[in-house]
Amino acid sequence: KRKRKLRELKFLLNNTHNMKKDLIKSMRLELGMTQAEFARLAGINSFQQVSGLESGRRKVGFGLLNKIVSNLAANGYLVSLDIIVSVNNKRFK
Repeated sequence: KRKRKLRELKFLLNNTHNMKKDLIKSMRLELGMTQAEFARLAGINSFQQVSGLESGRRKVGFGLLNKIVSNLAANGYLVSLDIIVSVNNKRFK
């Protein structure tokens, strides 16, 4: 039973990675930015890194996602990061 739970958790974490990579591109397009503009305003080193994040070649961790959102907000964009975790149908924020 424990192995099944670990497999389920790994599956969820992998799906979270896919969601985050899609989120980066969706955010950039919603803000009407090129990859170069997004990189500069989000505090990412280059448009190549943005391309890697959007394609899934580079993983998007929560730390990086928080950095991106914080930098965009500091540059005057209306963005926020809200995380909700559920365990046994109990929600934690």
